[in-house]
Amino acid sequence: MKEPLLYKCLIPLNKIFIKLYRPTYINKENIPNKGAVILAGNHTSKLDPLLLMSSTNRCIHYLAKIELFKGIKKIFFNNLGIIPVDRSKKNPDAINQANKYLNSNKIIGIFPESTINKT
Repeated sequence: MKEPLLYKCLIPLNKIFIKLYRPTYINKENIPNKGAVILAGNHTSKLDPLLLMSSTNRCIHYLAKIELFKGIKKIFFNNLGIIPVDRSKKNPDAINQANKYLNSNKIIGIFPESTINKT
């Protein structure tokens, strides 16, 4: 499976993000350089996907709410390798797509809270 071209284009912008926000990584060395991985985190900001992206050089295929895939944003998110999830029902397509990535030794990124937690 090829990595999404748009994701590769965002890498230089992510380097700027790192310089601006100077995130601190704890146990970053525990993220494997190869093999299937699921990264799960608390969702406290719209910047969380960028923060997670900056923790590894590997492409992360996020599961994201289907509401993000409306209008012109659909093209953007599809070309980032993001998997749409309809939170109102079961998602066999999303689960199958995530399994496909994992079986190809890719990284899946999820925010189990499924929304930004303000507390």
